[in-house]
Amino acid sequence: MHNLRIALLSMHSCPWSRPGGRYTGGMNIYIQNLSRELGKLGASTDIFTCSHHGDELCGLCLPSGNVRLIHLNTGCCDRVAESGQAGYAGSLAQAVDAYRREMGLRYDLIHSHYWLSGLAGNRLKELWGVPHISMFHTLGALKNGSPLGTVEPASRIYHERSVIAECDRVIASTAAEKRELVNRYGAPADRVSVIPCGVDVSLFRPVDRQAARAACGIPDKKTLLFVGRPDPIKGLENLLRAASMIDRDSDFQLLVTGCDNRYTGEWRQGAEDVRDRFIFAGPVEHEKMYLYYNAADLCVIPSYYESFCLTALESVACGTPVLATPVGEIPQISRLSALCKIIPDNSPAGLAQHIGNFLAGNGQDAGRPGPELSLNYGWDAIARRITLEYEEVCSTPVFAARLAAR
Repeated sequence: MHNLRIALLSMHSCPWSRPGGRYTGGMNIYIQNLSRELGKLGASTDIFTCSHHGDELCGLCLPSGNVRLIHLNTGCCDRVAESGQAGYAGSLAQAVDAYRREMGLRYDLIHSHYWLSGLAGNRLKELWGVPHISMFHTLGALKNGSPLGTVEPASRIYHERSVIAECDRVIASTAAEKRELVNRYGAPADRVSVIPCGVDVSLFRPVDRQAARAACGIPDKKTLLFVGRPDPIKGLENLLRAASMIDRDSDFQLLVTGCDNRYTGEWRQGAEDVRDRFIFAGPVEHEKMYLYYNAADLCVIPSYYESFCLTALESVACGTPVLATPVGEIPQISRLSALCKIIPDNSPAGLAQHIGNFLAGNGQDAGRPGPELSLNYGWDAIARRITLEYEEVCSTPVFAARLAAR
């Protein structure tokens, strides 16, 4: 593992872009933390992404050591509609290989993130003769199966299937995702491994609530928190309606983070009668999010679909109770921590009832995260499990012979 050189692909989104945009969220945080931990374990990781506006700022956030962020000036990935991106996979792979040849490098493994990167990863696998591990983070067929009726193009699902068919290993973040990969996509079960996303327990930790509210610049009163990208599948509109339905005598505020303010204009207008309850904080730097979790009495996750739901894990790590629909890793987290409570649906009326009960002090959970959180979801533990996958695919006879020849 100490001599392994990894080409990590994140083509459609720079991992160090600020969270809160259409294509920036949990996957970015995942790649940041995984690459940092791989560096600690001795692997050399080059993260390839496309050039975009403001990428000169990304280097300021890079971890030290043997991790590099490489922006490829392909001219095809800055704000390109997803439905048209598949045609660029070949040029992206060529750009990565051109960099490799220019720098005189050899890579031992490709780790791709999201389906577009997976397509490029399959082409690089063929070109370099090295193993390819893929992680999707979201799957088109699962989004289409959500109650919201999301319509991902058939072309995306077709390309996801092609990535699965040709790569050497797929990492699923939940057991439910593995079942869907096997049942809906035809993935061989022995080539799908389940490894959850992690949480930085040194950053996401309990701190004084009043101090956190002061740092966030919000009033010191009962606070509900929403964290999420500006995507209807996150269920924010239902939460805003629910908050509007709660008795006016209940003194609370709803703090919305993660959504760029330009996406919340319509929701703001629809909540004029109770606008004093809502605080739209916009995107927040990941390093400051622990303050927002600690400022809240309750984190509400009304999503229709989550591939994992890092928000729940971060909230629990901060000792803040979670009220969530049974999506992603929520069922497993709820079994691990009494701080996480599952509700059956995200209807405004249902949300209003559960939130109202919480605010009234009925069924309110209290406590702190136990050691199991770090043991199961700490990034050091997650990275070690990922490296075992790397070592396993590299040790197969065909790849082991090629590595030995180098």
